[in-house]
Amino acid sequence: MSLRLGAFRRLWAAPGDLAAGLARFPVTVVAIAALTAVGNWQVADPNALSPKLLERLALAMGSAALAGLVAVLLAESRRMAAGRRVLASVLAGLAAAAATWWAEQLMIAPLAVAGALFLLVPLAAYSGARSAGFWAFVWRLINVSALALVTVAVFLAGVSAILASVEYLFEVDLPGDTYGHIWVTGLGFVGPLFALSQIPRTMPDTDSVDPGDLIVAGIAVLSDFVAVPLLVAYALLLHVYGLKILLTGELPKNQIGWMVLSFGSAVLLLRLAADPFEAFARASTRLFLRCWPVILPGPLLLLAYAVSVRIGSAGMTPRRYALALFALFLVIVLAAQAFRRLRRDIRVIPAAAALLLLLGSFGPWGMIATTVGSQTERLAAVLARSAASGEGGVATGAPLDRAAAAEVRSILSLLDEVGRLDAVASLAPDIVPALGLPERRDRLERVAAALGAAPVQVTSPAGLSYSADQSARGPVSVAGYDIVVPWLEWGMSAPAVAIAVAGRELQVRTEEGGLVFEQDGASLRIAEADIVAALANRAVPGPLFLEHDLGGRRIGMLFETVASPGPGGNGLAGRFLLFLRAGDWTGPL
Repeated sequence: MSLRLGAFRRLWAAPGDLAAGLARFPVTVVAIAALTAVGNWQVADPNALSPKLLERLALAMGSAALAGLVAVLLAESRRMAAGRRVLASVLAGLAAAAATWWAEQLMIAPLAVAGALFLLVPLAAYSGARSAGFWAFVWRLINVSALALVTVAVFLAGVSAILASVEYLFEVDLPGDTYGHIWVTGLGFVGPLFALSQIPRTMPDTDSVDPGDLIVAGIAVLSDFVAVPLLVAYALLLHVYGLKILLTGELPKNQIGWMVLSFGSAVLLLRLAADPFEAFARASTRLFLRCWPVILPGPLLLLAYAVSVRIGSAGMTPRRYALALFALFLVIVLAAQAFRRLRRDIRVIPAAAALLLLLGSFGPWGMIATTVGSQTERLAAVLARSAASGEGGVATGAPLDRAAAAEVRSILSLLDEVGRLDAVASLAPDIVPALGLPERRDRLERVAAALGAAPVQVTSPAGLSYSADQSARGPVSVAGYDIVVPWLEWGMSAPAVAIAVAGRELQVRTEEGGLVFEQDGASLRIAEADIVAALANRAVPGPLFLEHDLGGRRIGMLFETVASPGPGGNGLAGRFLLFLRAGDWTGPL
């Protein structure tokens, strides 16, 4: 009976808890309400907001909500008066919203700001010298967030089922976007408000857990028998690969940076999650909690080497900056283990991550500024090299050669991605009018043309069209080829396919108007004009198998389909198998 009465009391107190959450975190609630209103507007009229504007609004309001929450928790931990808490949250929310709304103009990385604020939420409540209770508070936040999500989702599913039944049984026609509004409002506003109301006012002061608790016992088993063995095996794999690089001198594979980032993140997350389990965990988890710093230096060196190689060959990009920042983060966390007091304080890990994300989000040392500086220097070097050789560019008014033009377009695409295409305006006066074009493709093409790097416009001599139906299928001789890359799409930008050739990695990718091969920082490209010419000269029926000589390397392409818009149309589209000879790719490109 007491359990039932307790449940009724909690249900009866729920509206009061929501009101308390509203009064305690006013800035966060207002920001969430505004974001929910934008979501409902988008449901009512999907074309009302452009994707870019919607992204800016979401980042600004989300950052304001997080900043307001951080400010209140920090003020409460410092025993500030209610009026000062509200003022601090208002100022923090406005600052975060302004920084993310005008991110392009201020050269700020908004996702880094949002990530830092997210990590600061639990840290703000434990800003003092004592860390006891921090793990329990984070665990409480995870639980209330999951509970809020499940509770609201079940409630909304029930409401949707009732409305659907009313429509069916009583033939009532509800507007088509009714369900969308219900779910956006529930998940976007009611759920977060419920979670906010469950954040305790008195923070836990101990991290003790009950070994008999079902969830705690499950996490302990997961750590003992799954997480720790897998991380040790992966650490061994990365160390063996690093030793291979050291002995053979080969360059790290392109994805090794993200592999180390995933591994390092998993190690640190397990360190955080298993912190209170040391007293009753099995030997594997206890050993991990004592020795986890030992398995990180090797992958850290591998990450640092891989990032330095990529930056040296193709300049800084936001992704490479993020990897470099993660390497610095690991250095700080490992250095902290040398101090006895910091070694047991798990706040060091999220605090270091939040600090680096915040510092890396703005300023001349930040992600955007360093990317822009690196890529503009790279662009100037390409144009100067082309001008010195007389091959073209701004100085000569002639088109750049194919490789230089492709490199210039890649740089321009990166600069436009971070919102700083105007950084190259000084290189050609014709660029300035193009910077205001609303369509990204038009903007990039105009700027590239002003720099002599306009993409080659291919005009098909006739309405080329081919489909491998039954009459066109048959045997094809692929003698000499020993590598096949399945089904690439011509005319579509797609992620690169990695191929191991003689211990080195060859990256193959399709992009608009070409097929690109990359190896050790160098690249080769088959242009669309070459394929059009081969198709125009081909009159033999049967399977469409084209062979191409790329600097002495033989390339085979077996098309399943290929088509162009017809006379005067630009661009091919097709699907094909790619055939290569491994021996052609053992030397430098």
